[in-house]
Amino acid sequence: MKDNGPVTQREVFFDDRNDLVSVTDIQGKIKFVNDDFVSISGFSREELTGKDHNIVRHPDMPPAAFKSLWSNVRAGKIWRGIVKNRCKNGDHYWVDAFVSPIMKKGKLVGIQSVRSQPSKQQVADAEALYKKMRSNASLELPGPTLLERMTFNQFFSLSHLILMLGGAIFAGQSFFSDHLTNALAAVILTVIAALNWFVIRYRILTSVKETEDLIKKCLKEICLRKSTCPDKTRSAV
Repeated sequence: MKDNGPVTQREVFFDDRNDLVSVTDIQGKIKFVNDDFVSISGFSREELTGKDHNIVRHPDMPPAAFKSLWSNVRAGKIWRGIVKNRCKNGDHYWVDAFVSPIMKKGKLVGIQSVRSQPSKQQVADAEALYKKMRSNASLELPGPTLLERMTFNQFFSLSHLILMLGGAIFAGQSFFSDHLTNALAAVILTVIAALNWFVIRYRILTSVKETEDLIKKCLKEICLRKSTCPDKTRSAV
């Protein structure tokens, strides 16, 4: 595993309203990172761009976790997991990473990652699991659940549907029970839940759109480089 230097075991946090976005090529070389990624990592954009993404890898992360990530992405599948990253100064931060392949005409051309702030319980569970995996190299990450296999749109559409159905059922029961106050409260809570859903969805889709714009730019650069390569070099790539 890559050694990025000493660690402090001091945890730092980023604003949970922000998402860390990165785009790499198929070798894991960083092509783009957003401002939030730069800020929490402690590296400059210039120090990150063109480097392997494992520049932020923390030694506490078991190799099997990244083996799982790469095997899924190379197979064209989405990977999600809790990851401990290392800052430039040795501090660390945890992320809930949603990593997806960038495909063009059925071929993997890059990797995009949107990382958000995980919950304390997610971090505690991950720490316990990774500790076991470090002491037993034969252990692997558990397979993804149905929710983890969902795309962002599928996940939040399902959440929205459940919230709306729950609110409608509660409101209906309250009306038929002649409890107008409870019914109004149910409607208000449903509206608030729906608004929260839209806010979260907007944040994620904004991050994804920013990533997609960069992907298009990277693809143009790749195509341009290929068009200027000699035939022998082009076939090797």
